[in-house]
Amino acid sequence: QAVFDTVRQVAATDATVPLMTFRKAKAQYIIIHGFIGAMNASVIFFKAAAKILPKAQILGTTYMGGQTAIASIGASFNNFIWSACYPNYDAFPRSDTVMENDWVKLVHAFAKKYRPKEYKHQGKGGLRDMLWYEVGLRDAIIIQEALLRADKAGDLTREGVKKALDTMVWDFKGMYNGQKFSYKSHTIPMLRLYQAKVREVDRSGSKVTLGTHVPIGDWVNTTEIEW
Repeated sequence: QAVFDTVRQVAATDATVPLMTFRKAKAQYIIIHGFIGAMNASVIFFKAAAKILPKAQILGTTYMGGQTAIASIGASFNNFIWSACYPNYDAFPRSDTVMENDWVKLVHAFAKKYRPKEYKHQGKGGLRDMLWYEVGLRDAIIIQEALLRADKAGDLTREGVKKALDTMVWDFKGMYNGQKFSYKSHTIPMLRLYQAKVREVDRSGSKVTLGTHVPIGDWVNTTEIEW
């Protein structure tokens, strides 16, 4: 097992040395930890790993996946496994996005209504990754739900809203396929593993990256796990 920390390697221009160290140790699994998968250090690492350790399974933490990472890294990102506290919102092309999740449907409906031009364009200047659009909507919906609950309880004050958040048990409009969770810790404790499925195709003489994330297993509520 081996760990590559992109936070410490943020200015890296080459990943050969650590990867050769991992190969010498015959690493079968590599955990990559960093800010986002699309950052330069991550792109350099994945592309080098595909050549130096093609059979090693690379795993990562939340924010390491997403469509922006797929677009930036390309085929070298194929089979990457990462943990996420939210569903898969997008695919390349966007028309391949699985719309079984109620929350995912809602996010796309909002984007189509309020950002129609950007929604149609899945590249620079458009909505390249629906996750970035969803983050703001997610925060807004949490605040709205807390305000509604505080108002219903007759305590629409700072303390009343905090109490509503502390006692909120909610399915988040179907984000987790009907499973509810407690917002007592002011975080979303749901977790699921995803695996990237990426390929490159030729379009008019240029390589185009297509791909998405496929869920592995069901949603797990981390507050129900005995660590």
